Amino acid sequence: MSQIITIPNDIGCRLWIDRVGTYLVWFSSKLIIGNAFDQETGTAKLGLMANLKTEHLEIERNGESYSLHPFGSTSIEHQAITERQILRDNTHFQLGEDVELLFKIPSLLSCSATIDFVSHHRPKERTDRVILFDKTCVLDNSQHAHVTCPEMNVPVVLFERDSQLWAKSQSEFDVTTDRTCQRTTQTSVYHGTLLTGDKWQFRVEAI
Repeated sequence: MSQIITIPNDIGCRLWIDRVGTYLVWFSSKLIIGNAFDQETGTAKLGLMANLKTEHLEIERNGESYSLHPFGSTSIEHQAITERQILRDNTHFQLGEDVELLFKIPSLLSCSATIDFVSHHRPKERTDRVILFDKTCVLDNSQHAHVTCPEMNVPVVLFERDSQLWAKSQSEFDVTTDRTCQRTTQTSVYHGTLLTGDKWQFRVEAI
């Protein structure tokens, strides 16, 4: 039987979105980024296939702001840093010699942020974008969405309610779990839940 996805007990979840990509939604207020080679099973960090320290830097959400704390060689907009720095929207930062990432806060209506991979370095498991989740995550056809789904005509919002992950939309969609299949406009989300709407479909898996 599938378990409901809870926040922050679960580290996060993955969204496997048909014809769009794979997205890591990170629930914790802290994200460690390092290399993938020394990763221990169950370690709560983003391990990249790159020449980095085991724990190279930490990104932390504090209220409505985000900060970056370097443990290894790190630059922000090509300026080397050695102490904690506040991250602003649309900030490029570099880890080591050649790992480049982009930090953004796409929506004015949500404090959730995103991290994009500018260089070719990726985690072992396919990940097209990391979403630092804070209360809500918007899937839409807009560039201001946390996940841009070109064929999605009506937004879908993942949100936190009573420490659980929920999904809602203004239009009805199908929800399939190992328990039931129903049509609704909002639902709690279980590990393995499949959500299907008009021209879109994605599966949610806890990590």
